[in-house]
Amino acid sequence: MENFEINIPRGSSVQKELLEPEQPRERIEYSLIVVEQYINEINFEKLKEVFVHKLKKYRSEKNLENFVPRERIAATAKKTGNGGTHNNYSKNIEINSRFIEEIGRAEIEERLTEFELLILATVTHEETHAVSYTRHEIQEDDKNFSFDQFSGIEIVKARAEKEEINDAILAKVKSETFMTFLNEAITEEFSKEVVAEYLSNEDRYSEEEKNRVLDQKAYRVNISFFNLLCLIIGDYTENDPETIKQAFYASYFQGENFLSADMKETFDAQIGPGFSKVLFMEEKEAKEYMRRVLDHLG
Repeated sequence: MENFEINIPRGSSVQKELLEPEQPRERIEYSLIVVEQYINEINFEKLKEVFVHKLKKYRSEKNLENFVPRERIAATAKKTGNGGTHNNYSKNIEINSRFIEEIGRAEIEERLTEFELLILATVTHEETHAVSYTRHEIQEDDKNFSFDQFSGIEIVKARAEKEEINDAILAKVKSETFMTFLNEAITEEFSKEVVAEYLSNEDRYSEEEKNRVLDQKAYRVNISFFNLLCLIIGDYTENDPETIKQAFYASYFQGENFLSADMKETFDAQIGPGFSKVLFMEEKEAKEYMRRVLDHLG
């Protein structure tokens, strides 16, 4: 099996020999190594300083206690949504290596900087989740158990009936998730601002390379929904959309929900019946609805 060296441009420290993937197992190992090396390229001290600077605006510096250090971030071959996942319980971040696994050696060597910046953007998105407002509420009695998790503006409500068998408690858990669609939009929009500030004084990358990662299409439908909300609420409250966006950011980091019932009625009146229900739809259903809305709006 042939060895080769990935030559990261502009003095990067990633200069290790990697196996060219020929078999599925070796391809997986190769992709994990590549992603781990790109994670190593991130200056986590600098990234945290950007978050410190931006969270001061929302008086949420305390949230930075949950900023995930490098040693708690790892590449994974598991499917993890749009590229990564943050676990509120383990406080770990996993970055999906599958997109590397599916790309051949020649294409990787042609797009090294693009992949390096994509990993930066993915890690920053998950770090944004990590430093968002987080709270858990647990209630239980002899028969029932309830668990509510608040993360950013997302709410997960779990309910279960308890049954004791051989001293073990088994529960049939039913859970509902609210605001996920909008929560991901806010996370992505804010994380792009963090990435832009992080890269602002980085001479290793061209402006074209920086713009390419900031213009990537991840969460495109979510962000279109978010922008529509900001426009509608701005019109309703006589504020510009940027002011409304900042209010959403404050809610995301402080845990306050300013979406009132009359605003939801305004959404439905201006866009169409059911628009406000997107807030409470499952992610897949919300995307399908929003695609129809965007097609209708042209």
